[in-house]
Amino acid sequence: MRIFWLLLSLLITSDVSSKVIKTIGPQREHDKSHQYFTELLSMALVASEVDFELQIVERQSQYRDLQLLTDTELIDIAWTGNSDKRDEVLHRVPFPLFLGGLGVRGSIIRKDFADDYASISSMNDLKKYVFCQGLNWPDANILKGAGLSVYGATKFDSILKMVELKRCDLFPLSILEGEGELTAVKELYPDLMFSTSVLLHYQLNMFYYVKKSNTELADKVLSGLEILRDNGALYEYMKNHPLTRSAFPLNQFRHSTFLNMDGSHNQMVEQMKGKSF
Repeated sequence: MRIFWLLLSLLITSDVSSKVIKTIGPQREHDKSHQYFTELLSMALVASEVDFELQIVERQSQYRDLQLLTDTELIDIAWTGNSDKRDEVLHRVPFPLFLGGLGVRGSIIRKDFADDYASISSMNDLKKYVFCQGLNWPDANILKGAGLSVYGATKFDSILKMVELKRCDLFPLSILEGEGELTAVKELYPDLMFSTSVLLHYQLNMFYYVKKSNTELADKVLSGLEILRDNGALYEYMKNHPLTRSAFPLNQFRHSTFLNMDGSHNQMVEQMKGKSF
């Protein structure tokens, strides 16, 4: 299916009077995550028949980006993991952009740590190790709340460097982004790998957020995402995008060790344990 490529091609022919929609820029060169979310945003806007021009704003830290989204006109829309605080000050577009997969986490680890990591079978085992995580990511609080040791950093590359230097043992990332993110920088970090032998899972989703006052944009984005889901274009996109394609089919993870950190139910986890997606 090539529906999403058709939608993106329509974007190129947009009128000069298009509405400018400003969003955050990449964190680094070859940022596959940024590519995924900006392309998906464009697809959703095209599907909901918005005449627009997407403008990329230089990225700050996640904390600063969300401040700018909340308090200024410099950013109109951004994507981030959900939290009560973010839902309080911003308007969340209620459509999980990884379809529930953000909270299912493998880990970037050193290759010489692979056997130790594969031997983990309980939460008590996890407590022996130090986790790296984004300083302002919701995950950091989830991990700390589970009694785990967490070392925070503001930039993705800084986290990879800390794992490489053994300042921490593992860096949890979604099974939909970990392999793609590491592949993009593998020449810089040849001693690291993304392991899915042990999968943590907890309640966390990625959403688009807009200002509280910008419900019109939120409604258009939501409508477009629902169209993409219903016509199959979103699944096709996820199965083919460089960031997410390595996670399919989901039943490749059926032999992984699953550790539920908060008791939540996740339909994607059930699919991963034996059913195709």
